[in-house]
Amino acid sequence: MVANLFHKLVLYAKAASALRSLNMTGLPLIPKKIFPNAPYNRSAYNTFVLWIKELGLSNVDRVFDVGANHGDFARSVSACFPSAYISLFEPLPALWPCLEKLAAHRAGRWSVKPFALGAAGGTLPLHISAGDDSIGSFVGFEEKYRMANPSASPSKAIESRIERLDDFCSREGIESIDLLKIDVEGFEFDVLAGAERMLANTHALIVEVSLIRQACGESEPLLRMLEMLLRAGFHLVTAVPSFYAQGAEAWKPLEYNILARRPSRA
Repeated sequence: MVANLFHKLVLYAKAASALRSLNMTGLPLIPKKIFPNAPYNRSAYNTFVLWIKELGLSNVDRVFDVGANHGDFARSVSACFPSAYISLFEPLPALWPCLEKLAAHRAGRWSVKPFALGAAGGTLPLHISAGDDSIGSFVGFEEKYRMANPSASPSKAIESRIERLDDFCSREGIESIDLLKIDVEGFEFDVLAGAERMLANTHALIVEVSLIRQACGESEPLLRMLEMLLRAGFHLVTAVPSFYAQGAEAWKPLEYNILARRPSRA
């Protein structure tokens, strides 16, 4: 417990240094009943701040947060780039009220999109965890994943609306994306399959890659993702393991977050 608290404080201090501020939003010691507007997960918020800073972006105007969850990533973007416009894509109904409340205080710079992005438009069953209705996956909760994350277990599936990122941008008149974040529990290749045009017009990207569950059945998802991004003209900034196996294989990463960007534009 002491080690965990120390880790949180170090993470907070690094984020504060990166932001050149007191970073009160990411301070882990204030109880949420005293600070009800704190991020859902302050360690995640501080980590996101560091990742965004590591990308070395000089200016960010348009951000897509695909798999927005409780909005902690969007908060970190707003902390780094207060003028950025952020589209928050989240198909889980339980999270919409939270995101809409946060967006209401962002002077029109946050826009909640209550649907998912994928390879084709239509609908797909979204599997929701029995223990936490803020956890969902189009891939489902396979045995390997449940062994690593016992709190996630299948409960029910709801039909969720799916759009292609390219189609959404065409309809909205969006020509480029400064920062694209994708955290969709094994559905990341499907999201990118629907973003062929816009990926070429995306400057920087943070994408979570699951090694143990893939909707498209990828056998080497990390290698495939790296190859895809390099072919698309991105430069790898870093790959961060973010979820590990349990028991005797606790050393083994099961997910990576890839940070990549293109060279600075003139």
